[in-house]
Amino acid sequence: MLEILVEHLIPQREPFVLVDGILSHGNDETQSTFTIPADHILIEEGHLSSYGMLEHMAQTAALRSGYEAMTDGQRPKTGFIGTIDKSEIHRLPSIGMTIHTRIRQTASIMNFIVVECNSFAGDQLLATSTMKIVLQDEF
Repeated sequence: MLEILVEHLIPQREPFVLVDGILSHGNDETQSTFTIPADHILIEEGHLSSYGMLEHMAQTAALRSGYEAMTDGQRPKTGFIGTIDKSEIHRLPSIGMTIHTRIRQTASIMNFIVVECNSFAGDQLLATSTMKIVLQDEF
């Protein structure tokens, strides 16, 4: 895992942070991790809610964008979900589980990016989504 403080890369703050760190980062792909805490605001009946899963995916995209800005000597931008397409939640992770999410950036046009997201617990696919995200200047 890359040793970087998440709070320097994303605009979210506790209690709404849904990523622990970056597992890997490449040309068009970034992987994040998140261990589900029992007291998180988006826990429902012992599981991270579907809203939490989607926000985790979006925060993984924010990690990617923030990491790239940092490596380019720039300040991270704030991102907003423009649309969510083709989203499927297969299983919600329970408290204490560690999830890994892989996003692949498929397009970047001006201040818009498109990412394909896949979240896993071990080898089990939990959720998939395609998101269009709007980026604005520094957070």
